[in-house]
Amino acid sequence: MFFGSAVNNFGIKELLDCFVEVAPSPKERDTDAGIIKPENPKFSGFIFKIHANLDPKHRDRIAFLRICSGVFERNKYYHLVRGKKELRFSNPTAFMAQQKSVIDEAYPGDVIGLYDAGNFKIGDTLTEGADFNFKGIPSFHRNYSVM
Repeated sequence: MFFGSAVNNFGIKELLDCFVEVAPSPKERDTDAGIIKPENPKFSGFIFKIHANLDPKHRDRIAFLRICSGVFERNKYYHLVRGKKELRFSNPTAFMAQQKSVIDEAYPGDVIGLYDAGNFKIGDTLTEGADFNFKGIPSFHRNYSVM
């Protein structure tokens, strides 16, 4: 149990230090090309949620991306494996309660928001160019049969 006050900045450092000590570190993830470790220098991540109309003033979609390896950098091109597209993100977002802020970098374990114009589906993988998909993530595909 911690006692403190955010207004007076009392006990906050101790709370954050304890959180860093007890929080789990990012773990390795399985892909169809093998295990990806957080220490891998090449960026990879996956879309696990898409939220529409997060801001009531705008009709937007935000895709939530979990960083699995490497460093995500703002304004750098990344490879969308499913669509074989190269995408660049000028305003990746971090969330804290109702507040959003544009970030320049994100690291393994971080979750960021990417404004989406309809490119993403849940389970999509973003990389620095490699073609693999993370396992254990639901993906929704339509199966059509011709009669």
